[in-house]
Amino acid sequence: MNTTKVKGLNGSAAKIGQRMCELRKKKGYTQQQMAERLNISLQHYSNIERGRRRCSIDLFIEVCRILDVHGNELLRDYLPINSSVMEFTLGEKFNELTQEQQSLYFDISEALIERIQSYRISNAANDKGENL
Repeated sequence: MNTTKVKGLNGSAAKIGQRMCELRKKKGYTQQQMAERLNISLQHYSNIERGRRRCSIDLFIEVCRILDVHGNELLRDYLPINSSVMEFTLGEKFNELTQEQQSLYFDISEALIERIQSYRISNAANDKGENL
């Protein structure tokens, strides 16, 4: 498969390659196994992970499929943050937790949301010169 340069993502190849490496290791795959599954040379795959080459969209999709991740996981530093991307990413991570960890996550999230909301109210009052 050919490699292509993607305009507007200057310096991104290394970060995306690093994230690919992290996810590959998390799945327990070697670079050799990935290269074989992608039908490319080990050198080519290694260069992608090190940010020396960019992969085609077809290769990118196949990497996501093999690693069982959404493309957002690899591109999250380059995509605008919106609620659907965050919900998808948080949902995936939440599902990896045990029942006990999910309960703790929920409790921490509730406390954090309350703190953020009180912070906003406090700052809005300070901006108006009011004390709540």
